[in-house]
Amino acid sequence: MSDRAATEKKFHGLLKEYREDILPSIYSNWESLIETEQDSYSSMNNFYCGLHCLVNMAETAQKMLLTVEKEELENAGISASAETSKFVSTGESGAVRMIITTTKCLSRG
Repeated sequence: MSDRAATEKKFHGLLKEYREDILPSIYSNWESLIETEQDSYSSMNNFYCGLHCLVNMAETAQKMLLTVEKEELENAGISASAETSKFVSTGESGAVRMIITTTKCLSRG
């Protein structure tokens, strides 16, 4: 597994070339294999991590939830700062605090 950085892509290209170069000397009957078998042996799957994308989406969703929550509290005539000051982390929306608390309660260890 790797990220999508240009250096990783270059590395995968070099690794593919290396595999194609070295496979004939590793398999004694390489020349007798049909082309589809050779392609199958020389192919390699690369799995790319999507964690950065998920983290960025979560941060953006958190900001939007907090903004909407503050607007709703103000529309209801409740001071958003007074409501959120009861909590340790005032930069989190109520929805995010609930998700974090629930996952902590349900997690092992």
